[in-house]
Amino acid sequence: MIKRWHEPMQHWSRERGLEFHPDGLLPAWTRVLARGSGAGAHRASLVINQSDSSQTSTGGLTKYPERGHHHLCRGVLPGGLEGVVAHQLHLALDSSGEGESWHAFPTTVVVARLPEGARVARDLTGRPGTGPAEVEALFELGRGGDRPAMPVAGPSTLQRATHAWTADPAEDPALLAEVLGPDLDAALAVAPPTTVVEYRYGGLCVSARGAVVDPAALDAMCRVAAAFAAGMRGAAGLLPALDPAAELPAPAQTPRAQWIDQGVARVTWHTPPASVPDATAAYARAVEEEASGSGRTARSIGLGAAFVIAWVALGITLGLGYAFDRVLESVAVCIFFGPFFLYRLFKGALDFGREAKADHAASHALPWGLEAFTRGYASARGLAVEDRDAFRRRFESPVPGTPLKVLRGPGCRLVLWADYSDVTRRRYHLIGVGKRTVAHEVDDAGRSVANLDRLAAEVC
Repeated sequence: MIKRWHEPMQHWSRERGLEFHPDGLLPAWTRVLARGSGAGAHRASLVINQSDSSQTSTGGLTKYPERGHHHLCRGVLPGGLEGVVAHQLHLALDSSGEGESWHAFPTTVVVARLPEGARVARDLTGRPGTGPAEVEALFELGRGGDRPAMPVAGPSTLQRATHAWTADPAEDPALLAEVLGPDLDAALAVAPPTTVVEYRYGGLCVSARGAVVDPAALDAMCRVAAAFAAGMRGAAGLLPALDPAAELPAPAQTPRAQWIDQGVARVTWHTPPASVPDATAAYARAVEEEASGSGRTARSIGLGAAFVIAWVALGITLGLGYAFDRVLESVAVCIFFGPFFLYRLFKGALDFGREAKADHAASHALPWGLEAFTRGYASARGLAVEDRDAFRRRFESPVPGTPLKVLRGPGCRLVLWADYSDVTRRRYHLIGVGKRTVAHEVDDAGRSVANLDRLAAEVC
């Protein structure tokens, strides 16, 4: 518990009829809620005031976990949405002219579950000010010859009164307009100026920088969450329900779909792959040479940059020595600390090359392997592949996440489903929709022919 803000939060909670818990840990449903993940526990200074250009901290001997939540106020919040208000602390390594030190940064969060919103948008974020430009495509290192670039679905952006909203990937503009209405604009206008709204796969987080304790500001943040939730419910109400007997359209022929077609053709399958990992491994082998080329290119760039940085650092060190008549001391610094500096510098360049190779292999083998498995299974079992977004907008899922592949047969559908609701990990499900709806959580290897056959026997 952080005692500094305990009393005002407890008073606010009591005045609004909420349950109060001094400490807890909320799930990492959004990027804000996942801050600090992987940092580990450290002794850190507590940041008690921060702005765009400065911050004030206190202490430094207290050991904090990498992420934690304090002063949790749970119940029906101002505005009518059921959720939790809390102060989040996350650790970050802060660099300054005096060196590096760990700081615990507070953020005020309003958190709620909106599972019906997953039919409307997968990832929707609103930030104060002007949003980023739309991204059309990504070009990977090492691409050459006539090998096509890997297209990615770009986000869509919408500027409202105080906030820029980004849907990633792009969603139906009419549905977004229903979510981002005048009531939400009005609520954001009176909320703290650093308020950010994040929605990911059923999880909502409204956050503001620092530990907000002013009752009016806390109420305003809760009303932002309530207005967003109302907009999501309104947009979901515009969507049709899933008709088990009706056919849905086939997947759209986008540039990315065409790129996947070309990739899948690089491996010939005489029988369907036994599982998604088996198919992925085959494509990883197929792109091994290209991935190595990407790694070599990245390594060359990294080594070149490291060489330049090393010479610049040497020049600055010796230059300061001449300027302050400390040449021998500068030479001593280079002799004693230079090898360690060079080791870290060039090791980073080599790691960059290895990471580029692994990223290239994964970014190609994963989508190609998933598509090859889906096509092979569908062909072998006489199933049709349907557009996953058309299915998502109609299907009220029993688990959070999004469909990856949808297969339709006589009277039933089999769905390969991914749960991205926790930023720090990925979960998979196989969902059957037919005589009844069944969802089985599986690991990556569980996305297999055998398990899909068992699921079909349950629901078809």
